Parts: sequence; structure tokens; C-alpha cells
Amino acid sequence: MSALALTLKDSHGRLSALAEDMQDVRRSESRKELLTAFIAEYMPQAHARNVVLYAALLKVSKCEWAHSCAHRGQVQQQLIQELLKYLQLNRFIGSELWTAQAAVLRELVIGHATAERESLLPRLDDCFDEVQLHDLCARYQAMREIGGVSLWGWPKTKWRRAERSSEARKTA
Repeated sequence: MSALALTLKDSHGRLSALAEDMQDVRRSESRKELLTAFIAEYMPQAHARNVVLYAALLKVSKCEWAHSCAHRGQVQQQLIQELLKYLQLNRFIGSELWTAQAAVLRELVIGHATAERESLLPRLDDCFDEVQLHDLCARYQAMREIGGVSLWGWPKTKWRRAERSSEARKTA
């Protein structure tokens, strides 16, 4: 298995564990902390996957299944991001609705991870040679470290300014 596949498998494991924890926890403050941790972990990875992995798969013409995997991955990520927005906006973190949304998030994350682990990761070698896989892994990790964008599509710096501004309004 390539370094890229191992990196993606590791990120799937961390996100699946956070999604499980978020659904299992009952205290509102703990849920809020786990949601914040999930978003902080998820958004850079989602951005890196779209910009690096899925973009590369869409450029590959020799692997028929690559385009389908990339499109499915992008759609799954869009659904996860929309659900994260609902969870973040819902003020009633202890409600049944929030719990149901967290359960669906968990199912989407685990389903996405399972689909990639079973159909995409084992077949990356079919589309890319060793040098290309190494380059994709380095670019993915670099993009993930940069941090990507917020749930709302803003660059992280603008997102943090908006969060600080919102917190200042709450205390005023």
C-alpha cells in the first residue's frame, strides 16, 4: 500500500473515531468540543482531497473507475460539509434533532471511509506510478497542513476573524 493510501486510511480512522465519539457523548459542552475538533480535523483533509487527490483522479484517462470514485468522493464530502453546517448552527446541541444529525454524520463518514478504503485505495497503483504517488502524498500532506477553508468557504484567516467578531458580539 502506498504512503498516500496509508495517510488517507489514517485520516479516515481519526475522523471515524471523532464522529463515533460525537454521537456517543451526551453532555452538550463535550459535543460542542468534539464538533469543533471534528471540523478542525475534517476541513483541511477535505480540501486537500479535493485539490490534490480527486483532481488527479479526474485527470487520469487510463483508469475508467477513477472519475467515478473522484465524483462520488466529492459528493460525499459536500454532504458531510452541509451536515456539519447544520450541526454547527443548531443551538440545541442536546436535542434529538442534533443527535439524529450526528448519527447521520457518523454514517456518512464511515461510509465514505469504507468506500475509499475498499474501492479507491487498493487501486491507486493502477492509475499512478510510484513517483506520482509519492508526489501526490507530499502535496496532500502539504495542503492539509496549510489548513484549507472553513465550512463556509472562507480562507481560514477570514474564518477566524469572523469567529472572533462573533464572540465579541456575544460578550458585548
